[in-house]
Amino acid sequence: MQKNILHHIRKTVEHQSSSPCFHFKRAGRWEAMSWHEMWSAVMESAKGLVAYGLCPGEPVALFAATSVEWTLADLAILAAGGITVPLYPSLVDETISYILKDASPRFLFVDDEHKYQKLIALGIDSTKILQFSAFEKIRTWGKALSDDTIYLRIDQLASEVPASYIYTSGTTGKPKGVVITHGNIVAEVEAAQSVFHFPSSHIGLVVLPLAHVLARVIQFFQLASGCQAAYAENIEKLAENYREVRPHFIVGVPRMLEKMHERIIASVEKLSSRKQRLFAWALKIGEEYSEKKRTRATLSWSLKFFHVMATFLVFGPLRQRMGGRLSLFISGGAPLSKSIARFFYSVGLLVLEGYGLTETFGAITVNRPDDYHFGTVGKALPGVWIRWASDGELLVKGPMVFREYLHQPEETKAAFDDEGWLKTGDIGEYSKDGFLRITDRKKNIIVTSGGKNIAPQPIEEMLLRSPFIDHVMLVGDARKYLIAVLSVQHEALMRYFQEKGESWSGKVDAKVEALIAEVIASVNAKLSSYETIKRFLIVEGSFTIEGGDLTPTLKLKRDTIYRKYQPQIEALYKSS
Repeated sequence: MQKNILHHIRKTVEHQSSSPCFHFKRAGRWEAMSWHEMWSAVMESAKGLVAYGLCPGEPVALFAATSVEWTLADLAILAAGGITVPLYPSLVDETISYILKDASPRFLFVDDEHKYQKLIALGIDSTKILQFSAFEKIRTWGKALSDDTIYLRIDQLASEVPASYIYTSGTTGKPKGVVITHGNIVAEVEAAQSVFHFPSSHIGLVVLPLAHVLARVIQFFQLASGCQAAYAENIEKLAENYREVRPHFIVGVPRMLEKMHERIIASVEKLSSRKQRLFAWALKIGEEYSEKKRTRATLSWSLKFFHVMATFLVFGPLRQRMGGRLSLFISGGAPLSKSIARFFYSVGLLVLEGYGLTETFGAITVNRPDDYHFGTVGKALPGVWIRWASDGELLVKGPMVFREYLHQPEETKAAFDDEGWLKTGDIGEYSKDGFLRITDRKKNIIVTSGGKNIAPQPIEEMLLRSPFIDHVMLVGDARKYLIAVLSVQHEALMRYFQEKGESWSGKVDAKVEALIAEVIASVNAKLSSYETIKRFLIVEGSFTIEGGDLTPTLKLKRDTIYRKYQPQIEALYKSS
């Protein structure tokens, strides 16, 4: 095992110096950066940071959107012996101030004037703020220093040395600074390398915020493994970037797949009845073919023939919308619907779900390209040990498990049991064939006033299969029954009423409530009586990051949502 990730990357650079490493768009045109150019930029920027006064062990914050400059700055900070502190661009001022006070970064990188002015307004010394637009200037500051200055610092980065303070997204309470060491990063990357093997010609599309641990792990994996990375411009231009870059794989969150699925279904619904029947036939063939392929069952000649036809007529054109070469989507960060995974596999896109935490610097379990089971998060990575506490909580040990929370010894102590096992906070179980299934968050379990324990996540997933529901959260702790707090998918509703020849104002009205009541009734029919939803609240608008309803990784901030709508929730319980 290498001591630090920079040793891994340097080795890759030596083997692939002139090959493309990064692809990014500038002034409307895609450009490529070779491995040699990437490493030169990192070394020169690291020397610039050292010349500007960065000492080993000092934190540097990165407050910027995903870009090639983000990665170069991250690597330069590490090469100079610093500690990277990622900040989501969507963070509110209060959270930014808290993190900066807690981490005390020596410098801060920003990518635009708006963020620069935001930091100035928060009282940050302007001499500490470095803008990406000045990257070329930063590279000149250390010209008097030799490369050996940086190589010496890299060699001193032992596995136990902190590499990053990653602040948890905070579904409850204040964010906690997870101290990730160089050893944690190397352990995670080397475990991933034992599972995924991409040739140097393959391109992964970088979509997630690099402040997201999943995106950062895959970035390090790409740099250590020698495959290429292309940076998507933004989520609005994602469809365009698919066609331009033609990626081979993507790492993302379930919401991306859900939105993609919604767009596909919406497109199909606009087709003629004959073409809709063709799509339904192709999907049925794809489902049968992919399931036999997954289970390694014998494929009949007729099924092979029909699958070739389905691919030619339906799946091929559909995959061309995603660039034509996309064959793998690695999903993490939130639970993935089994039906969504099966749908995409049927059309030729294998979706592999994994599971991990910020505290484990990414995945601890994952489905493999040759060993997967939809509806699970796969099997443990090499070096990971899993067991269960008496209450069903998943416990884990391994070299990628974090060391401590920054400045929070009591929280650190509470994160581990007496034998040093990390308490994940998740409830899980093994399937018959040895795949891990996460059933819910321990703290999300609802205990009704009748003493019944209800895991809300599976029920919420059933509701989210409806195209009319955008987000949903169940409440009912210490209550007689469950209430669903939800937002609706306005575009789907508009299409539905147009197809029925009915007008709709776009507001939540009796027609919408009746439709949602039907959806809930159909879900209730599949549940035990104590799990059924008796009332529901449709909120105006949608759950958003900006509104404080979602974390930057699109998870529900349950406590925040409950407090926000508590008067309406209480009114529903009182009126029953």
